[in-house]
Amino acid sequence: MPHTPSVLYAVVISGTKWKPSSCVPQVYTTLDVHNAGGEEYDLCPRCGGLWLDRGEFRLLTRESDVYKENFKDEYLREPLKDPVEYISCVRCGKFMNRKNFGKISGVVIDECGKHGVWLDRGEIEKIRHFIADGGLERAQDLEIEKTRTELKTWPQRWIKLRSHKRSSISGI
Repeated sequence: MPHTPSVLYAVVISGTKWKPSSCVPQVYTTLDVHNAGGEEYDLCPRCGGLWLDRGEFRLLTRESDVYKENFKDEYLREPLKDPVEYISCVRCGKFMNRKNFGKISGVVIDECGKHGVWLDRGEIEKIRHFIADGGLERAQDLEIEKTRTELKTWPQRWIKLRSHKRSSISGI
């Protein structure tokens, strides 16, 4: 059952309380502030979840940095988890959107368009591995192919649409 925004609402400042989705229901916890690479990250000590402001998320997923890492094996997409649960933004309290990172990664992140993302334990590593293994390029290639296919069928759809409009106008 989805939680109401008021149940999950909190502002993340060191020492504030917030109930992330994978923690025990109705139990609030304090997000710990961790420093890495000159940036502060908010980490849940109970579930290992991670809150990243929009800029922090962009920094951690920059291709130029990710490609420097040495992932030994190929990225393998995992099956999606059930059940789906929507959680609230830790900044504004509104429900966040669930989004498959890169459209094909299989890593579903919770994103507030204004404030940032909530990542469950291990998801940042999966995202970085996906990027390092060329996942963003594959996603872009699939999008280009989809657009190319749509453009090829566009003239036929346009002719069909025009003839449909003409027949409906002449039938008046």
